[in-house]
Order: sequence, then C-alpha cells, then structure tokens
Amino acid sequence: MKGARGAPGGLAPRQCPAPGRMAAMAGQLLSGGRSQVHVAMRHPERQHRQGGRQEEGGRPGCVHVCAAERKESPYEALDRRMRESKRVQERVIEIHNEEDFEREVKQAGKNLVVVEMDSDVVCQSGIEEEEPELHWKLDRDAKENELWEQCKHVKHVFQRTARECTDVKFLQLKADTPDGSKLCDKLCVDVLPTLQFYRDGKLLWEHKGAVEMPEDLGEGVLFYGNTAAGGEKATKHVQEIHTISDLESFLGNTQQDSTLSVIDISLTSALPCIRMFPAVVALAKNFKGYAAFARLLGDESEETKAMMGKLGIREVPTFLFFRRGKLVDKHVGSSRADLIGHILELQSIEGIPPPPPGGQASRGRAAEKRKQPSGVTN
Repeated sequence: MKGARGAPGGLAPRQCPAPGRMAAMAGQLLSGGRSQVHVAMRHPERQHRQGGRQEEGGRPGCVHVCAAERKESPYEALDRRMRESKRVQERVIEIHNEEDFEREVKQAGKNLVVVEMDSDVVCQSGIEEEEPELHWKLDRDAKENELWEQCKHVKHVFQRTARECTDVKFLQLKADTPDGSKLCDKLCVDVLPTLQFYRDGKLLWEHKGAVEMPEDLGEGVLFYGNTAAGGEKATKHVQEIHTISDLESFLGNTQQDSTLSVIDISLTSALPCIRMFPAVVALAKNFKGYAAFARLLGDESEETKAMMGKLGIREVPTFLFFRRGKLVDKHVGSSRADLIGHILELQSIEGIPPPPPGGQASRGRAAEKRKQPSGVTN
C-alpha cells in the first residue's frame, strides 16, 4: 500500500529526500499557493456540523451504548463525552518541538510510541499518483470535502485507540507552527497526516496520508504494541517466541494429535507481515483446540535472527506447521485465505473436522461430552 513503509531509524537525523519540504509547503499553502501533491484545503464556509453523526468504521470489540436497551439522556451523553475527552487529554500527549519529541520517546523506552503529525490547513491522501481523469471528472470541491472527512475520521480513531491502548504512548504534533514544521522536516515528514511508530528510539514503521490510515493505525498497534480493540492482548491468543526454549515450550505444549501448531515467522519492517497479523490473531481466537499459534520476529534480536537461519527462512511471512513437535509443512505468503486453506487441508488429511463456525474447537468437544452418559469418555 502506497504511503506506508517501514525503515530503520532513530533520533539521529534521517536522510530526507527533500529537506525543508514541509516548511516550504506550509508556507506556500498559508500564503495562498497550492502544492502539486494532492492537498485538500479547509474552507470555513464548507464545514458541516458533525454533532450526532455516528462514527463509521468502528473497531470490532468496541462497546457502544445500545439504543434497544435504554436511550441515553442529553445529560448522560454530555457527561460521557466529557469523560472521554478527559481520557483523551490524559492519553494523548501534545508535543511542540524536537525537545518534546526526544524526551517522550526516550521516557517510553521499550514501550511502543505512536506519533501523529497533522495540520489544521493541510490534508493529503498519501497516494503518490492519481488517475489524470479524476481531476476533470470529479468535482474538486467534493473531492476536497471527502478527503477532509477522512482526516477527521483519522483523528477520531487515533483518540479512540489512545483511550483503549493504555500501555502505548500516543503523541500528537501540529505541523502548522515553525517548531512543528522543523520537527517534521527532521523526521522526513512530507505528507500530512503521517503516523510513525517508535520503540527504543528507533523508527519501526510509518504511514503517510489519510487514505487507509485508520486501518494501518490498528494494525500497527496490534503488531508492535500487542494490543487489539478493547485493550485485549494479542499474546492471550498468539504466543511470542524470543528464545529456543520458548520454541521448545510452545511445541511441547501442543503435543495433542488433533492440534496443529502454527508458527508465524515475520520481520518488524515488513509490511506484508503487519498486514497479515490481524488474521493470525483472529484464527488463533477461533481455532482454539484445533490449531495453536505462535510468532517469531526474526529481526528482534541476534538469537531470533539465528533461529530464523536454522529454520531455513528466506521469505516472510512464512508459516511453519508442526504436529506432535515435528515439522510437517510450511507456507509462504500474505494471503489470509491461503493460510486458512492450508490449515484446513492439513487437518483434513488427519481426519480432523474444522471447528464449528464462530466457536472454538474445544467448545464443540465439550458439548459432545455433555451429551454422553455419565462415566463415558472419548
């Protein structure tokens, strides 16, 4: 996906392709000019009131007030919004310059840091090339308003994610000030909005532009921060492998003939691995008792790098399948459908039926056991 990339980096200055571009662009826009990249400018006369509109694209697992149970009174709604705003203020830290940024990233240490750089006057899609006919076929004003709606949605999702993911640090930077523009240039930010993910002072990944940014925010927090919707931890369903002993423990704990052990081998800087991880977590949740999942990040440490070499991994993501502790097959690729099909095929060869839709394999077995007369076991 254009606009998203991973790259090694850190607090040291990065080699930006066009130093000072953000400051120049901001100055051009504020003086009435227009950038050559796809930019939507805010027009006050075109703003619409957003009050009462239901937020689209709600994340699975988020809890909302159920109108069928009881309608929220105006006072309760106001109180809820004030509490949510307070939580956002507590969870989202505003930074203004390079000193603020370096202090917050350093204090976070090994915890994930997500930085949102945006503007009150610039909203860009992040798509490098657009079809030429769009410029004359689509109404320009409608296009700009649509893009601004996406930027508003990004802000809402960022705030909601910050409320839910309490062990991730969220920073927000406005690029409209001289210091903010200077920091954007140092961080090689040339598209607004931009998301960047840091750990230990190093840039892990970034997404440029409003298009698909909400999805990438969720996927990035899940992949790097171990947190899904509602604050649920991915490690509750997918075991992390950091050492040889972790690997041996995982394979030793899934020795049942009916359970397939699946190890996701990924790299922290590989976009296909980030894209694939939500599917891995979802399968781990729904295939309990049918397949067990673990993840090995090959570039996490020297030991994981050595493990990756011993396992003969040359491409990522690679999925290794074990039964009774022995390697039986492997699959390379980021197609979710192909991964599901591969698991079902391997289990079918052993005569193991798939779990019931929407439930766990162990739940189905428990139901069968309850149907049996007392004292009868499988």
